[in-house]
Amino acid sequence: MDEPGRYARPELERRWLLDGVPDGLVPKAHLSDRYLDGTRLRLRLVEQPDGTVVRKLGHKVRADPADASEVWHTSLYLDEAEHAALVTLPGQPLVKDRYDW
Repeated sequence: MDEPGRYARPELERRWLLDGVPDGLVPKAHLSDRYLDGTRLRLRLVEQPDGTVVRKLGHKVRADPADASEVWHTSLYLDEAEHAALVTLPGQPLVKDRYDW
């Protein structure tokens, strides 16, 4: 395993694929991600229903390359100008909504 660094925190990832959103759930946040080509970096824009916007640059290191459930994660919070500069880098976009259940 790569050394995650002193500021990284462990995170257990759990994912479910559903046929649809269960009745009664309302999106908690809209996420716009950009996975930067050739890196383990993710640029994220989080838009809350109240209009709050959070911009982050994340770095993930897998504890075991054969097991995707445990990762070490570090985030940097960005201002609008920093996010605008980084979003120009080549990367793969992913857009999703986050729900609380």
